[in-house]
Amino acid sequence: MIKKISIYIISFAYIFVGIKHFTDPHFFSPIVPDYLPYPLVLVYISGFFEVFLGALILFSKYRKIAAWGLILLLIAVFPANIFLVQNVDAQIALNVTKDFAIYRLPFQLLFILLALAHKIKHMIYNRTLTNYDQEIEINNIVGKPFSFFQSLKLRGIGSSRFIIESVSTNFTDIVNEVADINYCNIELRPNGVIINVTQQLNLFSWVIPYYQLVVFDSETFSIHAAGGFIKMVKNKNYSNNKSFIKKMYKLKTSYSAKNNLAV
Repeated sequence: MIKKISIYIISFAYIFVGIKHFTDPHFFSPIVPDYLPYPLVLVYISGFFEVFLGALILFSKYRKIAAWGLILLLIAVFPANIFLVQNVDAQIALNVTKDFAIYRLPFQLLFILLALAHKIKHMIYNRTLTNYDQEIEINNIVGKPFSFFQSLKLRGIGSSRFIIESVSTNFTDIVNEVADINYCNIELRPNGVIINVTQQLNLFSWVIPYYQLVVFDSETFSIHAAGGFIKMVKNKNYSNNKSFIKKMYKLKTSYSAKNNLAV
């Protein structure tokens, strides 16, 4: 929920400031370093990308691209912030002190970190209703489902149910918050796994390519990827899935060897 709110705030901020580049370009032109040509043109270009990327980040399908774009944009305009620290005329034009200009610099790093946080996408899909575009995206990440004969050869590509003990904070929206027991199962794909979580009548799928998959098997059995995790209870359900877990390890090892990745 917090991440969703931050996306809207980031989007609004970049679109608002981007529009200001067009409505009041002379506010920004004094901080364009004097060694760069056509300062007004550069103001318009940066404004365009702020509006464009600020809008693009609202769409989950393009959020990673938008986040990378914002990171590159922030790096590209950082010399303007350095110039503001160094140039008295620029400080007078913006009516700021040198100390204020210096204090602004760390915030550029904060903005980069915020964009970087939204670049990391926990690939969770609501698959309650069929969405063909979504299925194509999932197939691109972890491969198409195994064929019937491949499934037979592997002696099944789906686990039985696990009981969920806990999840990372970014996954709390996909589990029941009341005292109900939460269940999940794992589906094998050629290039990764899909963790299916049932929340009342909804089906959520966490899609994890093998190169991100990390498994811990200690007091609990847990799946980790890109900063998120799901921990499962080690009870009878876990015991019933031991052969499946070995199969998952084997497929991950095979994938890593094929793609020259560390296991």
